[in-house]
Amino acid sequence: MYGHIFFRIRVDGKENIMGIKGPIIITPNHKTYIDHFFIGAAIPFYSNLLPIRSMAADWLFEIDRLPGIWWKRWFLLKPFGFIARWSLIALGAYPVQKGKGLGVSLRSPLKILEKGLSILIYPEGGINFKKGVREARVGAAFLARESGAQVIPVAIRGAEFFTLKSFLFGKRTIFLSIGKPFFVDPSKDLKIMAEEIRLEIEKLYNNIKMPK
Repeated sequence: MYGHIFFRIRVDGKENIMGIKGPIIITPNHKTYIDHFFIGAAIPFYSNLLPIRSMAADWLFEIDRLPGIWWKRWFLLKPFGFIARWSLIALGAYPVQKGKGLGVSLRSPLKILEKGLSILIYPEGGINFKKGVREARVGAAFLARESGAQVIPVAIRGAEFFTLKSFLFGKRTIFLSIGKPFFVDPSKDLKIMAEEIRLEIEKLYNNIKMPK
């Protein structure tokens, strides 16, 4: 809903997800802090892919417990932390513990996939504010290999150099391209699988025709 309110969303490739069922790993490139809203706006409300669970750093669920001066903790961290935690829960986000190995860090999304549901993971691992698609980490490839889930590559373009001003006062057009689902070859090295996923996203990204 929010994606359509503040942006014009243009989507290509919806036919690639018609009738598809989980488990599914949706792998978009990452351009802004609100990319998950763009993905939500691109997928029809009747799709079998919904609801989609997305990753969030574990500390985002614990903001109100962070150390600090008592008045900041009570008047800033606690209210904001409460809102942030329950907003993430409402969006279906799950905490990911970084730096503890793939088996531990990605335990939650793997359990979700084992239930035949859909998850969203950004292969780049973080926001890439520049144009293009940067090197992929192995998280998405690991989940695809361990779960046997199909991967749906998605490219987001038009959100580069996103600012608060453009969000509030400039209803810009965001272009999304949804690729065909595919399975990874589990016999391959994780880095090779990660690069294959990245190349599928990059192909979609480069084929998006931007207005001049």
